[in-house]
Amino acid sequence: MTTNSTVKSQVKELFVVRIANNLPEDSHNYLNDQSFVGYRFTESFKQNLMNVVKETLNNQKVLPGRLIITNEEAPLTEEQATKHFASIDEQTAAIVADPNDVNKRFARSLDFYLVQDFASAIEDLNQAIIIEGNFFPVYFNRALIRYKQLEYQKMEKEYDLKANPGEKSAVKAADYEMVKRDLDKVIELAPDFVYAYYNRGNVLSILKDYRAAIVDYDRAIQLDPKFADAYFNRGLTHIFL
Repeated sequence: MTTNSTVKSQVKELFVVRIANNLPEDSHNYLNDQSFVGYRFTESFKQNLMNVVKETLNNQKVLPGRLIITNEEAPLTEEQATKHFASIDEQTAAIVADPNDVNKRFARSLDFYLVQDFASAIEDLNQAIIIEGNFFPVYFNRALIRYKQLEYQKMEKEYDLKANPGEKSAVKAADYEMVKRDLDKVIELAPDFVYAYYNRGNVLSILKDYRAAIVDYDRAIQLDPKFADAYFNRGLTHIFL
């Protein structure tokens, strides 16, 4: 018998916008000096992100590396961690000089995320939203980081439940609703952003709203018919209908 937890362990994970550490030279899934080249993006979204991101983050060189969108994570090497901590210090000095620089806030949040300081990353994203409420990558990453926090809390609680079987889980459906609301906002601001539909489909699956999840996977596949992870997760979700 297939259980929800069994399927959850097989589901392809959520995507995040982050700085590339070891990106292959022939990869095309990055933000370079000319445009945002994403092999899974529609043309309308490429233009949207170029307008929002290219003229700010890339041209102003506020990031310590190229941006990628990925759902594959690997531990940082000591050298990479040192680089990101140094970047945090640099961005902090810039933020002290100009607290309303949304680009620096976003850039520092990426470094905080990569060194696993999720609370500080979310605080920077919160401040970035206060400064500029229409910068959709901020909502996208905040949703992902909140999701990861909830998953870690669940793992910790599951470990505690083995020792204390009578305790209840500390993670509630309402916690995932916060993640979903951020993704709702991303889709409002960037309706062709394929990864927002994919990530929201994953969250809806966790909330057991399987029909709505399939609608989001369908939309992701409509935007990108070669999006293999969306097909994979949609297939798993059909099990629960």
